Amino acid sequence: MEPIQTRFADSDVRLTELVSPEHPVLTEFSFVRCHVLGPAIVVPSGCSFVSCRWEVPGEDVSAMLWEVDPSRERLSGAIALHGCTFESCRLSGIGIAGSPSQIEQFREAVG
Repeated sequence: MEPIQTRFADSDVRLTELVSPEHPVLTEFSFVRCHVLGPAIVVPSGCSFVSCRWEVPGEDVSAMLWEVDPSRERLSGAIALHGCTFESCRLSGIGIAGSPSQIEQFREAVG
């Protein structure tokens, strides 16, 4: 069995090509100077986004933010990110789903 690549640099990366419907989770992946392509909705947990540029349609940051009720136990159709690092990346067509407090943090960081 071939090892799964978890580190990407200077690449175009489609997150949807790294997951499957049965396992829509990326754990401890690293992306450096990548163009991360959607469309995709991600649910980050313990991730860092350092010096990244978010390409948002019409410059409307709220268009990429999806607030989720914290009492919800499951999300279907989203990619879970656990402990991933994005450094100096350009993210296109990527939405963020999270609790109201997480969404506010992203709004402040991006907007």
